[in-house]
Amino acid sequence: MEEGKGFKFYEMLQKIKKTAIRLHIMSETVDGVPRPGIMALRRIKKAQLMGEKIKISDLSRFMNVSKPAITLMITDLEKRGLVERIYDKQDRRRIFLNLTEKGEEFVEKSEEEANHFFSKILEQLGENDSDELLRIFEKLGNILEEICEQKKNEQNSRKDDN
Repeated sequence: MEEGKGFKFYEMLQKIKKTAIRLHIMSETVDGVPRPGIMALRRIKKAQLMGEKIKISDLSRFMNVSKPAITLMITDLEKRGLVERIYDKQDRRRIFLNLTEKGEEFVEKSEEEANHFFSKILEQLGENDSDELLRIFEKLGNILEEICEQKKNEQNSRKDDN
């Protein structure tokens, strides 16, 4: 492989990341809901679609945010009528999160807006380039997942050796 290509790839990723952060800051909220709240709502929706129950601690791990911060976020989303807490009948200490009908509509709207935004980008690339980009991103995602799994296995192996 051509020398310096790895660094060029790294620089391009950094440029994309920096621009994505700028875009993210420029559109900090959707209908007054901060981006982290939108991310939380989307994760709750995904769990519901998979038939899973999700707790604040699950959301905390997924978003890599402290439980107190997630609790504050959920309280805000609850006040907006987007999410509700469901108490486990056997153990009231266990609290699950559920989207309300308003929350489901909100997530659907935000996903439509995201789809529209990214569709415009792909449209500017043209059909062939956008198809190729999606193919490469899928391949890159798979490679990164494999690398993460290898690193996880290596770490577990080292723990077992100690």
